[in-house]
Amino acid sequence: MGILSAIPQAERFFINILKRNDSTAIKNRIDEKHR
Repeated sequence: MGILSAIPQAERFFINILKRNDSTAIKNRIDEKHR
């Protein structure tokens, strides 16, 4: 966790949003395949 603590709070927040968007996009892609 040493690397994470070196990242500023705003940057970490931005990364979390990107991760959330990526996982949503992946879920949507999986849903489309199952239709």
